[in-house]
Amino acid sequence: MASEKGRGQSRRPQQSEPAAQPTASSLRRVWVVGGALDRWWELALALRAWEFDVKPVGSDADLGAVASRVDHDDGVMLVDLLDSVERGVAAIAVCRSASATVPIAAVVSDPSLDLAQRLRALGVFCLAVQPLAAAKIRDVLEEAIRQREQLRLSGPSPKKVLIIDDDRDVRASIQALLESEGYAVCCAATGAEGLATAISEKPDLIVLDIMMENMWAGYEVNQTLKFQSGYEGVRKVPIVMVSSIEEPPAERFARSSDPALVTPDVYLTKPLDLAKFLETVRSLLAPPPSSGGRE
Repeated sequence: MASEKGRGQSRRPQQSEPAAQPTASSLRRVWVVGGALDRWWELALALRAWEFDVKPVGSDADLGAVASRVDHDDGVMLVDLLDSVERGVAAIAVCRSASATVPIAAVVSDPSLDLAQRLRALGVFCLAVQPLAAAKIRDVLEEAIRQREQLRLSGPSPKKVLIIDDDRDVRASIQALLESEGYAVCCAATGAEGLATAISEKPDLIVLDIMMENMWAGYEVNQTLKFQSGYEGVRKVPIVMVSSIEEPPAERFARSSDPALVTPDVYLTKPLDLAKFLETVRSLLAPPPSSGGRE
């Protein structure tokens, strides 16, 4: 006859082994920009089971630096637009200007056609819509990662140059020259069109005429891109101003209260010295010097 001790052991239910938890080194990191922390707390716990490690980004963070870090670490950015669409879109623009390949997904409450088009123009790969579910967020993140891998397999994208000039022949000749050097080129014929194209195309460099729809158009474009709100995503794009006006803006407006408003990164006169022009373009589009591996 079995002892009481033996009977008690035989009746105890068998316990399964606890599921293995992902190690820190195996986790794929997701940086969440915007949104309330309590909204993401339970989602973060659920996503960890699928080997995602959710990291909130503080409101005072340098988003450009964060985007570069995410790209370096093969992570994903998830931007929460639920509290403020405009603030979220502005954050995405800053992140995209810092990295052309970092995967960016967005969480929205109302995926209107207008908003979807704006986000697509900013290179947002995927959208997640309320109500938020961990499985849905996981699928969005997986798709963002697949998109990143496709971009990397296709090789680095050529640097993009935006030409803003009302002279069709000038646009055509500069475009042909730059494309022969391997650059991608987009064009605009007016200052207003150039501002809209800068937002939608996110160029790496802008070649800008002065006299277009009015005699100050180029100066106005330079001032808008570099100083006005709404253009944060293209704020640091270098501008090469080209004109038949011999006097550079810094000298022409030296007595103004703030000549920096109309002063581009480089000023060249027409007709262009093509060798000097190409040298300028290459210099401005060259990668920054290595930091020596420091974080």
